[in-house]
Amino acid sequence: MVSETMFKQKVFLALKHACNQQRAETAEMKFRAWKTWCETARKEKYFKKKEIMVEKIHGLKTERLLKQVFDAIKFHNV
Repeated sequence: MVSETMFKQKVFLALKHACNQQRAETAEMKFRAWKTWCETARKEKYFKKKEIMVEKIHGLKTERLLKQVFDAIKFHNV
């Protein structure tokens, strides 16, 4: 009876250990997925800001060029 009880304890402890290990692996996998998602979102946000900045600069340069052309035509410099 004592050996049977010890065997049951060992089996249940091994099962408990396996379940805890599986839970830890799942939590680590979820954390890695979340971390990757955060890094991807951060990169997308960064490059989106850079894209907008380039578009603004390009638009400003185009606007200034058009103004110079218009002023040149207005004052008969062409």
